[in-house]
Amino acid sequence: MRNCAIGSFEATSSQWSSYSERLTEYLVENGITDGRKRLAVLLSVVGGPTYDLLRDIFAQEKPNTKTFDKLVTELRDHIEPKPTVFAERYKLYQRQQKLDETVSEYMAALRHLAATCQFGDFF
Repeated sequence: MRNCAIGSFEATSSQWSSYSERLTEYLVENGITDGRKRLAVLLSVVGGPTYDLLRDIFAQEKPNTKTFDKLVTELRDHIEPKPTVFAERYKLYQRQQKLDETVSEYMAALRHLAATCQFGDFF
């Protein structure tokens, strides 16, 4: 296994979906395919606050009794609940270009916000 650090999940500065994608790539890069080993890596690197959250989600059972996919799904559903279309569209409509933001950066931000607005290929 290579010595590259995935780092712990910081809910205040990153999205769970992004972190779980990076973790999956880390597991692929290091050839970790066994379900139990994938689970062990997840529980080892996710960080204290997120591990505590998992213990709270599965109050009667320890997180290491679940599968890797189950933990990733439960964390996603808890940390990034499915947004409502109307709320997401409101955020998009309220977004204004910042003074120090280039047009390209502004358009990228609009595309990011529009992704959850169910506009299809329109935006």
